Amino acid sequence: MSSPYTTPPQRDSWFAPLSVDLILKVFKRTFFHPFIAWIVPLCFRAQNMFWDAPPMLVSIAWASFISISWVLMAINDRVAYGMPREVVPSEEVIVITGGASGLGLLIAEVYGMRGATVAVLDVKEMENGEARGVTYYKCDVTDKAQITRVAAEIERDVSSFPDTQSITWRLNLLTPHSLARPPCSSTTRLSLTASGFSTWKSPRSRRA
Repeated sequence: MSSPYTTPPQRDSWFAPLSVDLILKVFKRTFFHPFIAWIVPLCFRAQNMFWDAPPMLVSIAWASFISISWVLMAINDRVAYGMPREVVPSEEVIVITGGASGLGLLIAEVYGMRGATVAVLDVKEMENGEARGVTYYKCDVTDKAQITRVAAEIERDVSSFPDTQSITWRLNLLTPHSLARPPCSSTTRLSLTASGFSTWKSPRSRRA
């Protein structure tokens, strides 16, 4: 009797999962991490190596370079994203792509129950069309024309709320894959052009 379950596809080789992004991620947490970099000169010192020894000088120079780079990256992120702000769900407009079902729908329902205005973008119809505070927009996020059209619809719908005179609306975009990062960006996504949205949505333009 054959099994009702299909065998998952097997990878051709053991190194198939390897990628440049994965290698860089490993390096960032090892060789390019200040904590790891400073362990090397400390180990040299534990072996009673003199401070002016070439290996000691090279390891200290490398650790200093890595540490300064991390500080500059932190400053760059702060300048790029601004200071953290308090998130008030009732003053947020959250757009969730792929939120018609599954984890995306769960995220939409949770933010809707917390009082946020949620817009769901998906090519499929919503499984729960009566979710509180959730509005569905049929949209293929790979189509720039549809993104531009839906962005205008969301902006029009948001402006129809009675409290818009006293609320500064901020549009945040979420996908099920970005659940780990809360919607705390103060950038208004509705002001993005279609090409700008496409660039922002690209995984390589955002930090994991």
